[in-house]
Amino acid sequence: SKGCTDLYSPKTVRSTMGSLFHLPIYTNEDITELIKKLNDHNITTIAAHLSGNITPYQIDMKKGIAVVIGNEANGISDKTASICTKTMKIPMPGKAESLNAGIAAGIIIYEAVRQRYEKDQLG
Repeated sequence: SKGCTDLYSPKTVRSTMGSLFHLPIYTNEDITELIKKLNDHNITTIAAHLSGNITPYQIDMKKGIAVVIGNEANGISDKTASICTKTMKIPMPGKAESLNAGIAAGIIIYEAVRQRYEKDQLG
């Protein structure tokens, strides 16, 4: 979205191990408009937010989803979270307050892949 990191900075390219060259990437998008478009096309938009009331394990990720994740310092705004279909929080036992954005994304994406794999295996 507008104001995010440079997608082609050396650190970003290295961290994706080149995957960004094989995926459809949209840049400089207005996040509010993009979420509204996704919602209009029956794509479940999921905000990863500290005020989330469900976990990734309670969401059906076998169909079209889009996950909105903010940066480590500020997360996503309350306004952005409020226009998403669902707001979730990754459960964290202990006293940790948040996760690195990349780690959080990895946990959520893994759960989506797990659900889809299980669906394919079970028919």
